Amino acid sequence: MRRVGVLLLIGIVLLVGCGNKDDGTQGQSDSSRQRTPAPRATPTFTGPVSLSMWHPYQGANADALQAAAATFTDANPTLTLTLEYHPPDTLLTDYQQAVRQGGGPDILVTQPSWVGGLVENRLILPLDTALIDEIGTRTDSALFQSLDYQDQYWASPLTADLLVMYSKIADITLVPRGIDDLLVVVGENGVVFSADPINLLGLYPSGAFFDAGGRPVVDEEGLTTLGTLLQTLAVNPNVTFSDDTAAFVTGSASALIAPASLYPTLSAALGDQLRISLLPEVTAGVAWRPILDLTLLTVNVNVTDESLAAASLFMAYLISPEVQAQLAEQGDFMPLMNITSTTDSATRLYIQQMRSAQSTTLDHDFYITFLPDFANLLTQMRQPGADIPALIGTWLPESAIQ
Repeated sequence: MRRVGVLLLIGIVLLVGCGNKDDGTQGQSDSSRQRTPAPRATPTFTGPVSLSMWHPYQGANADALQAAAATFTDANPTLTLTLEYHPPDTLLTDYQQAVRQGGGPDILVTQPSWVGGLVENRLILPLDTALIDEIGTRTDSALFQSLDYQDQYWASPLTADLLVMYSKIADITLVPRGIDDLLVVVGENGVVFSADPINLLGLYPSGAFFDAGGRPVVDEEGLTTLGTLLQTLAVNPNVTFSDDTAAFVTGSASALIAPASLYPTLSAALGDQLRISLLPEVTAGVAWRPILDLTLLTVNVNVTDESLAAASLFMAYLISPEVQAQLAEQGDFMPLMNITSTTDSATRLYIQQMRSAQSTTLDHDFYITFLPDFANLLTQMRQPGADIPALIGTWLPESAIQ
């Protein structure tokens, strides 16, 4: 985000060993995950260790990651780290092919939708116990729960994102409390809601869309409530469902529901006319709880024990508040935690919104089977005059959750 003051970077040290979530993390309270981690023993390496990481970043984000890597290797002269760019569209397939041939990078920048498949195809290793403990200590419960897949932890977070509300100060004097209020204050200028089905899950009327195992929890009553809301919004001529920001930036729309990571771009376009706010309530007293959008790091199944130790050391380093601040300052990475009490107002609001966020899932079946069908159901329920109970009655018995 290039707005946070640069902080002094510190090294992170870890114990090394493999394990699952029962190894020192199960039963931790939320408050225990907020404490400062205890010092760890530094891994001992028999000689130089060369690490590699594949990533999809260019520009400022690539430079920020490279700067963090340089500081890490300066503090750990036994280690070298090579970062290699791969286009986002080919990163996963490039990795799969390389690993199956016995190669590939030690660390992969990955997405939640990839992890389950990588696990099932035995292309990544579970995290070691010290790194699991570090993540559990550094992050809040929703983020930490997102990393649990089949009772093990397979990925370390790099950055996060979630929905917030943007508005034009000239059009909206006071921030609306709820969606109904929002529709009133935007008037004919209109509001743009995200069309991404993942982003619409936060409107589902329950405490959490996913259970502790990362499986969706839906029923007829909840689907009816969600469908009715979406249909009500869709028939309003002042509401648009789109992930294109043009209607807000250059058009007449007064408000936009979109990821927090868009703030630098929107701010550059609208200047001091842009306001960033918490999401409005779905209904009175019912919070809109957005789903976390995570970018993750996984470890290649082909790594040696020493490379695993070095990779764990680097991944723990990346989730320290100091390095999270550097990545936010030098790139457009969104931090995983409250990185400093003097953070700018936009990042403070993002952190506040994160406290009400829901966990995401690493379940491969959710992304390849459930989500496409669910997205189709949401689209059908939004149509004017759609028979919502009939649509749900047909979809629910055939859905992937049954």
